[in-house]
Amino acid sequence: MTAYVDYAYYRDSFHGSAVNEADFPGLAVKASAFIDRQTFNRLRSAEIIPDEAKMATCAVAERIQIAEKSGALSVNAAVKSENNDGYSVSYNDLSLIRAQLYADYEDAALPYLHGTGLMYAGVDLPKRRCY
Repeated sequence: MTAYVDYAYYRDSFHGSAVNEADFPGLAVKASAFIDRQTFNRLRSAEIIPDEAKMATCAVAERIQIAEKSGALSVNAAVKSENNDGYSVSYNDLSLIRAQLYADYEDAALPYLHGTGLMYAGVDLPKRRCY
């Protein structure tokens, strides 16, 4: 899978600085996969990737970096509370944590993808294709 953006686009067009050049390729691939889910893989067959999708990819890459650095999906993040009086541990539901992260990524992508038609989940009559 190739990413929709490279570091030069991130730095020069998106004007991003939160992600360093060494980490960007991996984050961009993950962000591109997320954008594919949001756009029902419409961009995979596109000859030219619209700037809105590239900008959304950059925004999501920054959010993924934040989540990874914070350890949001680690075992320690799942600990809700601990009690040393008889020792007990309660855990957060990991599916809720993932849903919160997914919503955060959606929030990052939405300002760029809104109104483009890329997120339309209905039927494309000219192409006779359901999304």
